[in-house]
Amino acid sequence: MTGIGDIPLDQVNQNSTGLKYLNDFQPVTSVTMAAEVDRVHVEGMDSGGYYYGQALRAMESMTYVLRSVAYRGNLYRSIGATVYDEIDFDKRSDITVAFRIIRKHSDGSITVIWNQLFKEDSPSLKVDRRGKGKIKNSKFVARGNPE
Repeated sequence: MTGIGDIPLDQVNQNSTGLKYLNDFQPVTSVTMAAEVDRVHVEGMDSGGYYYGQALRAMESMTYVLRSVAYRGNLYRSIGATVYDEIDFDKRSDITVAFRIIRKHSDGSITVIWNQLFKEDSPSLKVDRRGKGKIKNSKFVARGNPE
């Protein structure tokens, strides 16, 4: 995410100043590489005169752009004796949105308007089976109460 200034939302598009890093970012597909990319984004970074980070200060009359890559894969959960893949219920996307804080209220809440700039299916995240980042296969067994 980055702040691109006091720019009306209807003037923001994928070619707007400040979006180069977000547009050029190529999602990785391995767990090991994703962990490194996440570390860099959590710390924040400068690129092309803009600061990109996981969180920014909310400022009135500021326009921000956020790119989110929600990887496809498997995320197993269980409720009672039922095991399910939580991601089966979620349409995963690689999406870029612009949003603008138009008002900060006295109670600390904010009013935001937003616009979708880009959206496509996200890539799958693959486990690196060799070396660092290795995750062992897990098997879930659902058992009822023995009587």
